[in-house]
Amino acid sequence: MRSNTTPRPEFTTGEGLRTLLHRLRAGTPDAWAVDPEARALAEYTMIRYERLCRKWQRDPAEGATAAFLVMRKDYILEADEPWAVVTTAVRSAVIAENQAERLLIDPDRARQEDVTGFERPVRAGDHEEYLYDIVAADTVDEREESPLLATVERIAVALFTGLGWDEQTATTAIEYVMTRLMVAMDTDRAYRYLRRDYTMPVALDIPAATWRQLVRVLVGTRGGQGAPTRRGLIARIVLELERDATPAEVIAVLLEDDDLVVTVFHSAPGSP
Repeated sequence: MRSNTTPRPEFTTGEGLRTLLHRLRAGTPDAWAVDPEARALAEYTMIRYERLCRKWQRDPAEGATAAFLVMRKDYILEADEPWAVVTTAVRSAVIAENQAERLLIDPDRARQEDVTGFERPVRAGDHEEYLYDIVAADTVDEREESPLLATVERIAVALFTGLGWDEQTATTAIEYVMTRLMVAMDTDRAYRYLRRDYTMPVALDIPAATWRQLVRVLVGTRGGQGAPTRRGLIARIVLELERDATPAEVIAVLLEDDDLVVTVFHSAPGSP
């Protein structure tokens, strides 16, 4: 029986994308404009990131533009996960555009600074639209846009729940921290903001000290005044996955870290 399934283009895989980008680099200056596969790639990126763009109230064309810009960079050719790099760039771009529009600032400023504490300007018509604003929008699982990010989150949640954390609390906290890291694009900036975030522990119904401990575990800390630098759990998981470890193998490696196990276990809400 003949299958009617259309095979996916090679560029939908990491290596396929890398191969196409190398070919476009070696082609004529107008290769991106005239090459049929380049056109198909542009159409695919609009579809791939449409849900992510809609979540942040951006046109899918903006996501495709951000993808195009990062695909022209040299470093993507050497990345272990080219599509993960593209997803991170698109996500950062659409969030920055959303923040810039909301706060009436330049997108570059929204991307480079910690603007979370900025107050949103009051615009004409805001109060008239209040009843519409309080209706919750449909949720979108943007983790589907990057298999790597989704895997990192699943491993982190599995570790926390295995060590006594409530699954929903762990999932919400870890997803929030990962989003903050993507927005900040800088570990130190994200860490400083997250430590000062007093709304999230209230939303999670956990003590502020527990929240700060969770942030230290997930993001890591820079050494100083005799204290060693500690790589965060998220970065450690990414490094293990880049070594082609399976999720089970990653968790096994993490469980060998007694300090990590003890810290996560004793920071679990309700733990002895």
